[in-house]
Amino acid sequence: MMKALLLRLSEPSTYAGLAGLAVVLGMTADEYMTYAAALAGVFSTIAVILGEKSQ
Repeated sequence: MMKALLLRLSEPSTYAGLAGLAVVLGMTADEYMTYAAALAGVFSTIAVILGEKSQ
C-alpha cells in the first residue's frame, strides 16, 4: 500500500489532480480560498517540474 502511494506521488498527473481538487475546494469554501490557491500553485509547479517516466 505504501509503495503504491509513493509510486503515485512520483507521477506528475497526481499533482495535477491535487491542484484541481484544491481549486474546487477554494471555489466551494470561501474561508479556504487563499490556502487552496496556494496549494493549487504548489501542486501545479510540482507537476510541471516532475518529468514523465518512459516505459
